[in-house]
Amino acid sequence: IELVKQNVPVVFVDRDGVDHDLIPVVKSDVYHAAYQAADYLISLGHKNLAFAGQSLERLNGFKSALMKHQLELKEENIYYDYLKMEGGYAVGKKIAARKEKPTAVVCLNDEIAIGVIQALIAKKVEVPAEISVIGIDNIKMANFYNPSLTTVNIPVSQMGKKAAEILLKRIAGKSLSDKEKFFIFPTELIIRDSSRKF
Repeated sequence: IELVKQNVPVVFVDRDGVDHDLIPVVKSDVYHAAYQAADYLISLGHKNLAFAGQSLERLNGFKSALMKHQLELKEENIYYDYLKMEGGYAVGKKIAARKEKPTAVVCLNDEIAIGVIQALIAKKVEVPAEISVIGIDNIKMANFYNPSLTTVNIPVSQMGKKAAEILLKRIAGKSLSDKEKFFIFPTELIIRDSSRKF
């Protein structure tokens, strides 16, 4: 906001909560990404799903998929205070220690998902035979991990390109269309080996 006051062109990428006339926003539809992940797991027969990661937008997408299918959201299946791989590992350990485990986990991002899988495997819980795990982001490692990670692709390079285009328009003093002030990219489910029918 301080930069905007000094007439410095600014674009937010994957961040919101601002006046789009002042600061344009380029983001991915992370709400739908989490919805897609949960909806896919439910289509595979999973009814007891967990969520790992700190993002209200993604958690709400996850919840809406459960509501669509009239599935109960269990409080013990929400692991909200976790970020990064180490956080995912902590979540995986907690899930592995439970008597009644969820059969599938939707993670905030691929890093958390990889941490969850590592912990589950270390505790002799098979992925995906016992628990399916899905990430969000589609980082390069997701395809080369074992098991390869089912994830939701966030088009990061396209978002960066679009943000640069908008920034260059702002620098040139050109006005932006309403769509350019709030540009949202769709996400895509990438099915790999870390998820299976229940």
